[in-house]
Amino acid sequence: MDILSKCRIWMSIAILGGFLGTAAMAQNAPTPGKIGCFSIRSVYANWNEKKTADENFKPERDKIEEQKKKLDSEVTALEKKKNTLAAKDYKAEREKLVNKGEALRKDYEAFMKNVQDKAGIMSERLDRIVNLCLKDISDKEGYSMILDSRSVYYLADTKADLTDKVIEFVNAYKGEAGTAAKDAAKPAVKK
Repeated sequence: MDILSKCRIWMSIAILGGFLGTAAMAQNAPTPGKIGCFSIRSVYANWNEKKTADENFKPERDKIEEQKKKLDSEVTALEKKKNTLAAKDYKAEREKLVNKGEALRKDYEAFMKNVQDKAGIMSERLDRIVNLCLKDISDKEGYSMILDSRSVYYLADTKADLTDKVIEFVNAYKGEAGTAAKDAAKPAVKK
């Protein structure tokens, strides 16, 4: 066999190997046009870390709500006895309630800032986890595109709704040290 024939054989083998390799890689490649969707709102609402954070904030939220109700009843009581008090006494009582209201407003603002800060941290964490999840689903199931369901007006194949898979993934994810829910349990820093 001459050198030219050997080269042709080797070229044929290389081309065949390339085709076989491409075919093997194509099995894991996204399927053109395979589109899925999921609801990020549902994922966030059903995320265990978010539920834990809500529970951690509940005592402080309830305390502020109770203080607000008490202040509202004190204002109502003062208004009812307004005509029986001297103007000077009414003004002094009213000033005390205004000061209580201002202090309560400041406490509420500090609480809400803490909630918003923690929500930002949790949102960033959830974004990272969801991106890992969507990459995993795409790699395993061949999706070429996965959209938020708010962008989808019609879904012919209900199997393309990946929300439950994403919820399961984010609740099982243990990849990062600590959790946003633990961070949310820390009290707000008052200045």
